[in-house]
Amino acid sequence: MQLTVGKGIQKYCSECGAVSADHWSVWVSSTLEIGISSLGAPTRLSAFFSACSRGFARLVAPVLPPLFRAAEFLHVVSRNDDLEQACTKRSRAVWQEARLRGIPMQQFFVFGIPTEFFEANIFGMMRIFYSLPIPPIYRAGTLWADDKHLLKQKFKEAGVAAPLSFSVSTLHQASAALKQLGTACVKPRTGSNGRHTFPHVSTSAELVKAFASAKKLCHWVAIEQHLEGNVGRATCVNGQMIGFLESKYPTVVGDGSSTVRELVERENKNKPVRVEDIEITPLHECYVERRGYTLDSVLEKGKMLPLVYWAGRLSGGRTWEHGTDIHPELKKEIERAARLTKLPVVGFDLIIQNPKESPQSQMWGIIEANSLPWIDLHLEPLYGTPVHVAKHLWDLWEQPHTQKAPAIAENF
Repeated sequence: MQLTVGKGIQKYCSECGAVSADHWSVWVSSTLEIGISSLGAPTRLSAFFSACSRGFARLVAPVLPPLFRAAEFLHVVSRNDDLEQACTKRSRAVWQEARLRGIPMQQFFVFGIPTEFFEANIFGMMRIFYSLPIPPIYRAGTLWADDKHLLKQKFKEAGVAAPLSFSVSTLHQASAALKQLGTACVKPRTGSNGRHTFPHVSTSAELVKAFASAKKLCHWVAIEQHLEGNVGRATCVNGQMIGFLESKYPTVVGDGSSTVRELVERENKNKPVRVEDIEITPLHECYVERRGYTLDSVLEKGKMLPLVYWAGRLSGGRTWEHGTDIHPELKKEIERAARLTKLPVVGFDLIIQNPKESPQSQMWGIIEANSLPWIDLHLEPLYGTPVHVAKHLWDLWEQPHTQKAPAIAENF
């Protein structure tokens, strides 16, 4: 998990996409995170390190308030209750729900830069948390949930659908993995927002480029089975699925006479108002080429061609919020996966052709988990009814046993 601090200007990186990140800081944090999670890979060690993590959290929690107070005294840290200063839509959603419930909440700033650390007065107790307000009693979790490779290993052992995955650190290892898979998705072993991710890689030349890109964000690279389908974001709270957002890639459909470029222009003219234009970048061109076409290719009639791997209306695609109205067997599998992670809140990214149909009738799999999910994604679908995940997070505090937890909470 990578912390968000402020709205500072990052140098744009086309391979990071809309949410660019400082490569060096992400590489260091990701590589350390994988190293620690790898130590906990065996079952007994995993339990040991998880217990250590919980113990450390209990030790740190009482220290946080005086630490923040001291930093305030030194004018390093300040705070305010201006919701408009929220760094992310995720934190904004939490804050808005807190206000509806009459829960006073303030945001911390470091040297005037807004962070995602907050303090809230919950049942008369001051609680400090990072972005999502998780009661301390729920903080168990696993060390491997954010590790894309270990996640798939654990899920496969438990019989949960996940693509075959290899963890590599050299190009030779990556080549061996690609040879076994045929077509692969290449990505950093940890991270979010699809940064430096290359789906549909099938040749050595494509692999060299994808591998070099992924290595910029982590020492370890995940080479995994490529799945075809739409992207689903399933968010679970306390083991229960709350929302399922289906996102479609920006796609054009061939008519047998128009080039891909002309089809994109036509799609931009006919799209719904809330959908952003498809803006062709070098990443679009490379992705189209990996699928065997160029922008000047005439697409066969009826042929559907995804243009890039970023899905959703902000990239020119479409989104549907299904809530809990997906196939009951799929919902059951997602909730089983959530319980396996032991996380109080988790967001799963999965690839599936149709979430309304039986998962047994189609190739699908969970590709990532996020212990700090972007719950705001469920608030602005193009189609369907928005789901307020923040409401369910605050509901956790309403349960009687959470009120007996230690006075200070932290979640990072």
